[in-house]
Amino acid sequence: MSNFLDGDAPILPCSNKNEVSTNAPGLSELSHQDKPWDKHRHSADRVANHYRGDGEFDRYAQRMDFCSQLLEFKLVPHDRDSSLRFKLSGARFCRVRHCPVCQWRRSLKWKAKA
Repeated sequence: MSNFLDGDAPILPCSNKNEVSTNAPGLSELSHQDKPWDKHRHSADRVANHYRGDGEFDRYAQRMDFCSQLLEFKLVPHDRDSSLRFKLSGARFCRVRHCPVCQWRRSLKWKAKA
């Protein structure tokens, strides 16, 4: 990876159709198990487009555009063997009530608690 923060955490931009740079890879291009990120990110773009244009909700659309665009990963040892794996260590989320990415992550949190 070419983007590193503090030498050990790669920064991976997610693909977004509203992004100026179109060469940013989606997470599913880097790892097959990360397809849900791309699916929810695409849904967030669609919801943000519904919010756009209405003066009262433009702020939500703008927040959703930047939701989960910057993900920070760290290398951690895998539990089962001696290999290393990437683990999400930092990200920016919009916390808009109807954002698919934020709702998906919130549902994962509640599933883990149950």
